[in-house]
Amino acid sequence: MEKENGVYIIQDGKEIRIIPKNFGHDTLIWKNGRVLDVESSRRVRVNEQEEI
Repeated sequence: MEKENGVYIIQDGKEIRIIPKNFGHDTLIWKNGRVLDVESSRRVRVNEQEEI
C-alpha cells in the first residue's frame, strides 16, 4: 500500500499521520517512550500583503 507524504506515528498499533505543511514545523513531545503532544506552527512570509 502506497503512503502519502507526511510523518507517521505508530502508537498502540494505531497509525497517526502528521500532515505536511507548506512552511512551518512540528515538534513531538515525548513522555515515557510515547508521543504525548505535537506542537505545530506555521511560517508566513511577509510579502506586501495587507493582512496575515
